[in-house]
Amino acid sequence: MGRLEKARAEKSKGKTNIQRLFLVIIALLIVVALFIAIFQNQLAELFAAPDADFIDMERSVTFIDMFELTYVRIYLNEGVEAETVTANGLPLEYNREENRWELVTGGYEDGAEVAVTVTETGGSSIIQEIVLIAREL
Repeated sequence: MGRLEKARAEKSKGKTNIQRLFLVIIALLIVVALFIAIFQNQLAELFAAPDADFIDMERSVTFIDMFELTYVRIYLNEGVEAETVTANGLPLEYNREENRWELVTGGYEDGAEVAVTVTETGGSSIIQEIVLIAREL
């Protein structure tokens, strides 16, 4: 066998190895895709934010009045009970008549972020955290 035939044989062997590697990668991608498709619900639960729907985002608001007082009003969804609600670490008081948690404070400007944290009844675990933007009236 001459040098030319040896070079052709090695080139052919190299192409075969690359083709095998390509097929293995494709097979691995198919297996991963099938795994994700089969276990999609379990993976979604694993990466989902726990208990992320307790604050009524439609009605909860933070606003600043003409006297530069900031009002934080947090409404919880029906059936949700909270032990504490805080806004930037300040505790909100529960108003039974309005069925909401509220705080009147100062020192915020238009566009300021207010981090609201809800803690569940009977425990110290956080139910939900959101950020509201204070807007002037």
